[in-house]
Amino acid sequence: MIIATIVIIGAGGLVIYNNIEENRVRDENNSIVSDLESNMDQYSDLNDEGQVEKDLSWLDYGTAIGTDYSKTIDGIIYIGILYFPNIENLSVPVIDTCTDSLLKVSSCRYSGSMKTGDMIIAGHSYKAIFGRLESNMVVGDLIYFKDLAGNVYKYELSSIESLLPEDTQKMQQGDWDLTIFTCSYDNQERITYRFDLTD
Repeated sequence: MIIATIVIIGAGGLVIYNNIEENRVRDENNSIVSDLESNMDQYSDLNDEGQVEKDLSWLDYGTAIGTDYSKTIDGIIYIGILYFPNIENLSVPVIDTCTDSLLKVSSCRYSGSMKTGDMIIAGHSYKAIFGRLESNMVVGDLIYFKDLAGNVYKYELSSIESLLPEDTQKMQQGDWDLTIFTCSYDNQERITYRFDLTD
């Protein structure tokens, strides 16, 4: 009886912790997306011909691997934002490097870059990051990556794979323009989304 009570209390504590983490990540990501988008808007204006001119002075040039322009916020280098139009309110900032601690903040560039057209992005299965992809994304869906210079890249989902966590070589093989991966619900697989750049 005592052991069962301890297990129930432990499980309840884990649920509470996970909810707190989900809320923290959601709030931080929303704040970062809002900050980056407002700066992109603030530093863009129409010229005499009615074309958008971008002032990139608020950005860092050449300090990131994933794109030419980046912005450092609270010591973290961001390179852009992923938009998932089929998933309500899902806009995910992308960090330039990938570490265990940065994955607790947002999605991260695992390898490749926008410049070479082979970027791989990792993210935890928090609802505010990639946790809703598995139940909402199907082949043919579109997503967008917006770099901080305001360039928008449109991608079409071409395949979904389940890979073993240790199968990093297979993760990086193939000729996809963008790959996104996250943990399965039971943490036994990496759900891998392969995208092709489209018009």
